[in-house]
Amino acid sequence: PVAVAAYAAAGIAGVSYSRIGWLAFKIGLAGFIIPYLFIYDPAMLLIGTVPQIILVVVAAVTGITALVGGIQGWFLIPLRSKLLRIALIVCGLVLIYPSTLTNIVGLGLAALIFAMQYLELKKEKGGIAA
Repeated sequence: PVAVAAYAAAGIAGVSYSRIGWLAFKIGLAGFIIPYLFIYDPAMLLIGTVPQIILVVVAAVTGITALVGGIQGWFLIPLRSKLLRIALIVCGLVLIYPSTLTNIVGLGLAALIFAMQYLELKKEKGGIAA
């Protein structure tokens, strides 16, 4: 049985069950990826040195956030540019790959995109709401 809950939710909402199923897949994508992170990098299981564990956990959290944000089309604000969505997806995939170099590059790209989104949000709202 695949997407039984999506089929039931589609009936309640009155929309196509395939549309709900794809939306559920996009939302649950992180749940599919995290088990592979445990296999690729033992530091995700807290095996290793403290700096290594911190880098891997921060990279994994940032990577999953970037990947899901790119797929959903929303980071701090809606992503209006397809290029920005693609950059977030690539950033997420780069951060998921178990390498210190790719983690540093991915974290830098994620920080750049976050800063761009933060400044755009601040400009639109006239400040950040709590």
